[in-house]
Amino acid sequence: MLETLRNASKGWLAAVLIIVLVGSFGIWGVQDMMNLTTTPTIAKVGDTEITPDQFQREFSRFLLQMQRESNSQLTTQQAKALNLDREALDRMLTRLALIARAKDAGFSISESQLLDAIKSIRGLSDPQGNINYAALQQILDNAQLNQQEFLDIVRGDMLREQMIRTMLGGIAMPAGLEAALNRFRLERRVIEYVKIDPSQAGEIKDPDDATLKKFYDTHAAERYSVPEYRTVTIVQARTADVASQIVVSEEDIKRVYDLNKRTYEVPEKRVLEQIRFKTEAAAIAGKAKLDSGQSFEAVAKAEGYKPEDIKLGDVSKSDTTIPADAFTIPLNTASKPLKGPFGWVIVRAVSATPGSLKTLDEVRGEIRERFVTERARDKLFELTNDFEDTRGGGATLEEAAAKHKLFLTKVTIDARGNDQSAKPVENLPAGEFLPRVFASETGIDSELTESSDGSYYDFRVDTVTPATKRPFDQVRAEILADWRAAELEKRIKAIADDLVKKAKAGQSLATLAAPLDLAPIKSDPFPRYGRNTAFAEQTVAAAHDAKIGDVFTGPVAEGKSVVVARLAEVQYAAEAPDSPERQMYAGRLREAFGGDLAQLLAIASREEVGVTIDEQKFQAFHTGE
Repeated sequence: MLETLRNASKGWLAAVLIIVLVGSFGIWGVQDMMNLTTTPTIAKVGDTEITPDQFQREFSRFLLQMQRESNSQLTTQQAKALNLDREALDRMLTRLALIARAKDAGFSISESQLLDAIKSIRGLSDPQGNINYAALQQILDNAQLNQQEFLDIVRGDMLREQMIRTMLGGIAMPAGLEAALNRFRLERRVIEYVKIDPSQAGEIKDPDDATLKKFYDTHAAERYSVPEYRTVTIVQARTADVASQIVVSEEDIKRVYDLNKRTYEVPEKRVLEQIRFKTEAAAIAGKAKLDSGQSFEAVAKAEGYKPEDIKLGDVSKSDTTIPADAFTIPLNTASKPLKGPFGWVIVRAVSATPGSLKTLDEVRGEIRERFVTERARDKLFELTNDFEDTRGGGATLEEAAAKHKLFLTKVTIDARGNDQSAKPVENLPAGEFLPRVFASETGIDSELTESSDGSYYDFRVDTVTPATKRPFDQVRAEILADWRAAELEKRIKAIADDLVKKAKAGQSLATLAAPLDLAPIKSDPFPRYGRNTAFAEQTVAAAHDAKIGDVFTGPVAEGKSVVVARLAEVQYAAEAPDSPERQMYAGRLREAFGGDLAQLLAIASREEVGVTIDEQKFQAFHTGE
């Protein structure tokens, strides 16, 4: 199948290249083409050169991805102002460096592995387990990729994952570091504090209208305005509407199950330990020591490994980075010397979880859903083509929707998708619909667009009601309440700041609180993380950043009061070594530690492979010169 893709690529791609070549002769002239001037290079990864054109395509894909993830429109100029082009280049160089390092280390991905990976991508395989070429082409179009670029990206991602997983396998977090982080987590703080509540602020009299109008003018945009509303006519071809019409026979389900039984196999897993040797001779010598009665741990120690260094953990039989013999040897028996990705190894299986095969009854619903999804996609594709043909013939959105029985609605919404009563409008298209609506002109039909849930929509903005300030007299009561709240906050803060200043000068909290008829309170020990019923998050953070004796201020958890506090003591909570909380935290620590090591591997790969950037050419790209 991949060969078919490549052959198809050669046909149209070759034609495009010929057109570009002929065009180049016409634009630049034969003489310039024969000068054989070097292609400009914006960066290099090892011997691989990256041209500005290649990076432009990479940046375009990166920007498209950012827009989808943030659900917002971002122009090239805006992205460059945020230095996203630099981030895109950095990611590209790191990815290429890791791939080059993986190839140097001997990792490889076979065609069958690549094909299986592509099939596993959501929506890229049909119920028969074959590649869905229409869906693949749609992904290529959306990602602005050609077929070979897509294959290279998938293969590169697999290589990087294979190398990182192998290099990090068996690496344990240093016990001292884990203990220190647990101590950090179990730390508890005790503070002595006084609470300044609204009663200490004194009477707040109503201001005159001039003061209120000044407050109104300052905050009108975010508090006292009616947002822009747009009335939109929307036509949707929804997956759910056509999916309900799909019928899947039991024969179809059984046939797909029989054809794809291997898909429903859960491979055997084993908890493995491994000793690595520098040479085959060393591995043979190590095996001889094991056969003579030395323990696995002793042989590992002689090779310079700690007990935690030899543990690979739970490994699947499908993991190609592990020698296949590791899954055939008896449990708790050392293998013969085996050739692994990083040299010669001896492996021992500590325990095993047998593989299994899901029954037809277990996967019937999954197979039916795949059939429905695939057939609904095809039906939706045909339906939208017919709809566009009708529109091309001059029909309005309303006429075309009625002819093809598509979902038609007219709504009035703001930029958040709410109606004029501030309630969310239901059944709006997913994805980038709202940004597109509020960037469109009135009376112009949009292009048919696929939403993030696989449905399609078309729309027309009928009317626009601009954002306006609500009249002062209409919102006077709101303005007065907001002004009073702001004035109260300002007065309480001033009192608290004055107490902090005096406390830092040496006065005790008891002395400072006496004129306010307050007495200091000693808190219960409280942790760094989790909800605190007494203090707001910023107050908890300030307490844990402080040293004993430091004075600080912060809000309470609920209400308008503020505390002035001094850190009194630091305690540590008791916790059993086998507590669920400790186990869960240990798992998170290992995950974070592995992520940090993967980042270090990326940095080291860039240094080993060699990454350079032509800053002059990058700046030219950045400024568009």
